[in-house]
Amino acid sequence: MMVPPGGKKFGVEEATLPPQIQSAISKILKDSQKPDDQKFQDGINFFAEFDLKASANMVQLMQFVGMEKKTILPVSGVLGPMFFDATATPEMRHKGMDLSLPMPKINLASLPGAFQLTAPEFKVADVSPDGLEGLWTGIKSGVSANLMGQDLKFSSNIGFFDTALSMKAVSDTPFPAPFGVEWLALKDLALEIDFDEKLKTGSFEFKAVTADPFGKTNPKVSIELTEAKGELTAGLIRIDEEIAFTDVPILQAVPHAEQFSFEFLEISTDGIAGGTKLHGLEVEAAVFRNGQNWVFAVADHGGDDGYKFSRIMPPLKGSPLADFHLKDAAIIFSPDPIKGSVSDLPKIAQEM
Repeated sequence: MMVPPGGKKFGVEEATLPPQIQSAISKILKDSQKPDDQKFQDGINFFAEFDLKASANMVQLMQFVGMEKKTILPVSGVLGPMFFDATATPEMRHKGMDLSLPMPKINLASLPGAFQLTAPEFKVADVSPDGLEGLWTGIKSGVSANLMGQDLKFSSNIGFFDTALSMKAVSDTPFPAPFGVEWLALKDLALEIDFDEKLKTGSFEFKAVTADPFGKTNPKVSIELTEAKGELTAGLIRIDEEIAFTDVPILQAVPHAEQFSFEFLEISTDGIAGGTKLHGLEVEAAVFRNGQNWVFAVADHGGDDGYKFSRIMPPLKGSPLADFHLKDAAIIFSPDPIKGSVSDLPKIAQEM
């Protein structure tokens, strides 16, 4: 530990430092990948080697990030000015603490292969990344991602409480044309991984908001990733909000779109799949390309019992068509004729 005299600035190169202390501090700074010419900070400067295998309470967190129990990590930083004051409260003893332990490469089993943790650093500080005062321990790291050709950067924090561990990461990098959906752009990207060691349960969430409004609001979206052999192959963007068809940019010019609203929608390169209502009846909806134009379709399925045509077309009541018995029906709204066979339609439409 080093406590510089008030107002005086000096570093490891200070000639009056005993050689053995100078050598020990230089080694820790080198192992920490920190410059060995840095100046000591005001307060109690602390340098040490952290023995993970002898720190039982830390093993859980380190196993969560894929590290070995036997790891030795260099520690450096400052302790609070009242750290050794036996009369101070724990809050006051911790105030001003800022310790860091640079870590080797770490891995999270729940993190998709498209994401990589960069420059991870274990931190002990007097305030949490969310700004809450009080002793906080966790891992701060960068996160890089290549999402089908687009590079994104995140900053992340990995913390733990009792048996629960979590990672939260955010990015202010814009995400235009996500996963090849050219008419859409996302912003305010956020990742979250939660894992409960006791319950052996975990979850991964990837969220964002639309960069441009859908109508008067920017809907929140959740993103589902599909991987094959460690490679990202597709991304599905879901919105669980009621969205008027005409608030979706690609549907503003489609005839009759003003009569429908999505109850939910899933966006991919094939188009949009979701749920809507037709004359008060819940039905499937799909949006896809017909040549250069976007069209939409709604479909209803009657199962083994089927239903009368008038269920989805109430104006037919009283006509001979009203009693036609259907098992499945689809209605396509298109400004232009649709040519070819059903097998020529995009997969999203064929599935209806």
